[in-house]
Amino acid sequence: MSADDYLSELDAEANKVGTPPVGSTTGESDAGKPAAASAESDRSSPQASREAFEGLLKKRYLGSYGFYQKLPERSRQEVFEEYQQGADMDQLRRKIVNRLLQH
Repeated sequence: MSADDYLSELDAEANKVGTPPVGSTTGESDAGKPAAASAESDRSSPQASREAFEGLLKKRYLGSYGFYQKLPERSRQEVFEEYQQGADMDQLRRKIVNRLLQH
């Protein structure tokens, strides 16, 4: 099974589960924006932290987050740097799986 096929399978399973609704008590930032949208909009700022990226990955893409955690530190740093440079989350998720398959 190729990495793209695997990601497609993961997406299909995730869509079956669905996502919980975002309420005013959970998932909202101080500005009233959803926390994930806030984290994504801050990605290119100098304050964009790796912890915020990992939190977004864990909250929105739990399977990819699990794979990310299994990567060596050097690969995790590379993924984060690409995130800061504005890479699309789908690209980052594919990179995570490819890196995991290489190690």
